[in-house]
Amino acid sequence: MSCRSTLKDPLFIDRNSVLYSNDSRKLPEWICFDTIVRKTTKDGSSISTMKNVTPLDASWLPTLSEGTKLISLGSPLDTPTPKYDDDKDAIMCSVETKFGDCGWHVPPLQFEMRKAFENTTKKSTGILMDDSFRWFARYLLEGKVLEELHGLSSLLNDDPAIITRKKPVNKVSLIVCALSGAGVENASSLRKYWAENDSKFLFKQLKPWTKKENVADVKRLWVSAVKKNITIWKNTA
Repeated sequence: MSCRSTLKDPLFIDRNSVLYSNDSRKLPEWICFDTIVRKTTKDGSSISTMKNVTPLDASWLPTLSEGTKLISLGSPLDTPTPKYDDDKDAIMCSVETKFGDCGWHVPPLQFEMRKAFENTTKKSTGILMDDSFRWFARYLLEGKVLEELHGLSSLLNDDPAIITRKKPVNKVSLIVCALSGAGVENASSLRKYWAENDSKFLFKQLKPWTKKENVADVKRLWVSAVKKNITIWKNTA
């Protein structure tokens, strides 16, 4: 089959091709070609054969075709797990990805979670609209967003992973709502908010997460991190 809906007839690999096999299990799943030639078979019928056939790795297609009409993006996927990408300063998630006019499923593209929601009209997904803030909150408390908070999670009374389990926990709602209300979902916007709006932002929401015996240590670590990141923002703004 061809990814182009304009080609209705089945396509065959030429018998002279090194990829040709009578056993369909040995044929590559994805290929590309540059020419179609009509050939007459022994019974007088004609078939379409492909010339200069090359096998493809399906994982290449989304990246090579990104931004073209050959690729269509669907809903954000809840697996694999969304991650914080330090280089892109964004929560990245996998997005349902289809290739060609026939909409064949290919390995999903990685996309910024917020943009993934903006680009889809389908809501039948395990990921919710506020999840970019939810995942950012988790990775922030795990010390994976700001290196100055690397040791924070060991001082907390709960594993930050509970933030993305979507259970009705009050301290989870408080920190996610604070981030959502301020529009903070990456390191850059957090630094900006601390520098231009409120240097104490999130400290109140952090208190319910803190072990009683670690209150002083958390405050010291947090205040130091805020100061350093305000300086970073001012030096780069």
